[in-house]
Formats: sequence, structure tokens, C-alpha cells
Amino acid sequence: MQATAIQSWIDHGAAVISVNGEGEDVAAYPCVYHVTGATSKGLMKAPYVFVSAFIEYAKKHDLEHVVIINSDIVLKDPDGKMKEYLAASENGLVFANRHDHNGDFANPTRYEHGFDVFIIHRKFFDLIPCSMFCMGQTWWDYWIPYRFIRAGVPIQLVKEPIFLHQRHQVQYDQKEWERMTEHFIWMERYQSPRRGPQQVTNEVYQMIKRHAK
Repeated sequence: MQATAIQSWIDHGAAVISVNGEGEDVAAYPCVYHVTGATSKGLMKAPYVFVSAFIEYAKKHDLEHVVIINSDIVLKDPDGKMKEYLAASENGLVFANRHDHNGDFANPTRYEHGFDVFIIHRKFFDLIPCSMFCMGQTWWDYWIPYRFIRAGVPIQLVKEPIFLHQRHQVQYDQKEWERMTEHFIWMERYQSPRRGPQQVTNEVYQMIKRHAK
């Protein structure tokens, strides 16, 4: 699935960069590999890469924008919508739900409660500071649009089904989700400390839906 996803981005003209922790096997796919020490090693069950590592790479290499995307998301964009969304990112965050399918790309359905693609222009890199939010874990996909909303920057949700994902078994960790909810509350000084993780999650999700155009 990852090989298919990466090739789909290359076929659309993207420069694909894989950000990995030290010691990972990074020779399997045709992309640029960047090794970082900014991982959750010792903090979580695996050395997940912090989201801020992607932003730091973009800053270091003076990129105009960065597309942060999960590695198993296939891009199918016959109408060239990505060019429009890249241009739109100069005005605010552009982000997307994935559309799930069973392996044949037929009848994809939108996964409403999570976001897998974020197009961020260099004007807004500083809105994503260092944190414990990392790829492969929860909450980072709500935290990014929340940061833009709190900064008064517009957010735009992609409506076309151009980001496709094959359904697979998900290893969900309830305790880590609760832990990352607490990290969000602490990180953002969120004013609902007495509410439970599900209530905070629902509040932030509804906020994102209200602000997304």
C-alpha cells in the first residue's frame, strides 16, 4: 500500500520525502529519506516521528509549502485539483479527509472523523511548534487545524475524493488517545479541564467543522 501511495505522488510530479527515525529501514521506496532524532522513542510504543520534524525539514530546505500526508494515502487527481489547493494554501490551511475503499478504488467513502492530508504554506510554518504530536498516533490531525483556527487563519477542507485509502485493521490504543488528549489540553491551555477525552475531542471536531469552508 505504501509503495502504491508513494508512486501515485511521484506520478503527479511531487517530490516525496520520507521522514524517519534513526535506525529505521529506509531503502524500500523511491523517495528522498530524511533521518531525524525528533521521535517519540522512549515515550511511546514505537519511535513515531513528531509532526514538527516535517515543518523543520521544510524550513531548513526553504520549501514554499509542505504536504504532510500519511504514507498509505494514494493521490488520484485526474483534474489537477492539487495545483489549485497548493495555490490556495497561501491564504490558509488546506486539509482533507481520506476516502476509504476495499482495495479496488471502487465506491470510496469519506472517513469523516479524521484528516490525513495537510497543505501548509511557508507563511504558516510557525503555527506548528514542537510538541509530542506525532504521525501514527492520535490528535495531531485535530491539533493542526485547531492551531490555524485559534490564530484566525482560514481553513479549507478538500471536497473531491482525490485522497484514497485502502481499508485495513487499525491498532487503536485507548490509553494513548487519552494521553494525547491531555497533551492537547496542556499544550493549548484548553479551557475544558474537567471534561473527559471524548467530550474534548467532540468539541474540537465540531469547531473544525464549523470553521472549514
